Amino acid sequence: MKRGGRWLVTSDCLLRGQPVYWGQVLELDSETALALQMAGRITAYTPAKFKLMAQTVERLLSPRERQVIELADLVNKQIADRLGINTGTVRKHWQSLMRKMHRPGRVGAALFWYRVTRTR
Repeated sequence: MKRGGRWLVTSDCLLRGQPVYWGQVLELDSETALALQMAGRITAYTPAKFKLMAQTVERLLSPRERQVIELADLVNKQIADRLGINTGTVRKHWQSLMRKMHRPGRVGAALFWYRVTRTR
């Protein structure tokens, strides 16, 4: 069993009182890693495992959700104008994709998406 080093989070959990989310890559000491690994919350990090997670995320998101997250640097009104949809629809897409990506916020979802799509 691997100790210390890089780990891939496979289930949302708390680490030292802070939330960590599915798909995050963490540097952990061996004691913390062992506890989280025994609880089934992490797995040893490999580029292949991260790539598999990335492909899973891409399959889960609808084409419109992908368009919305690609415009994450804009406010909802600007996204709505660009895509020709209502701002309420943009909000619904954000809620849906954050839920699918296991991210509580827009910034976390956008950062994860950027990382996933740029590491192919």
